[in-house]
Amino acid sequence: MMLSNEGALDPVQAFRPVHKSHKPSTISAPLDSDDVTLIDCHTNPETHKDFILWVDIRQAFGEALLVRHKTKMLAFLKGADYQTLEPRRIAAVPGVVLDVVVGGELPDVDDRIVQELSLSTPPPSRTACYAVYGLEEQTVGSNNHIETPATSPLSFQEPEVISACDQQEGDGGYRASTESQPTIGATSAQRCDGPQENGAATFTDLMQTMIRA
Repeated sequence: MMLSNEGALDPVQAFRPVHKSHKPSTISAPLDSDDVTLIDCHTNPETHKDFILWVDIRQAFGEALLVRHKTKMLAFLKGADYQTLEPRRIAAVPGVVLDVVVGGELPDVDDRIVQELSLSTPPPSRTACYAVYGLEEQTVGSNNHIETPATSPLSFQEPEVISACDQQEGDGGYRASTESQPTIGATSAQRCDGPQENGAATFTDLMQTMIRA
């Protein structure tokens, strides 16, 4: 790739950052991609081949680990003795975008996408939770006013009144048992005596009517 600079054509190489967790791709990125960075090339006077200094690549990509062309790693250029040339350099590949493999943390989701999702998602409603909590408080509060059977005074007296009505052992014994009861027991005994007194009065009237006849 060649760009014009003050009327002269200076060779440059296109690079893009790729995280180390991404697998190599067999397809090169377009030259007009937004994440492409151009770095100046240098020419070897002996071989007349262009190269890019590793220090320039590290300056553009601070966490650069290596350079790839599709699935091929580009090693540092070496001399006739197979020793890495200094300063370290990478051979240029005209007309393509080379991948600079970088380290560091890889964000899971773009910050802009996270912000859009947070704005589009409505907050959860807590009305139902508050309603249930209020019912629980009301139920617990109402249970505090319920008296237990042990504290009620009628729970011990009512069985005695029923047993007195069921004995029916005669006037003397019956009246003695009813008189020993509290006022509530006496009232219940009077209800038991009521029908017997009415029956005695009816029998007396019948006898008087027969005698008169």
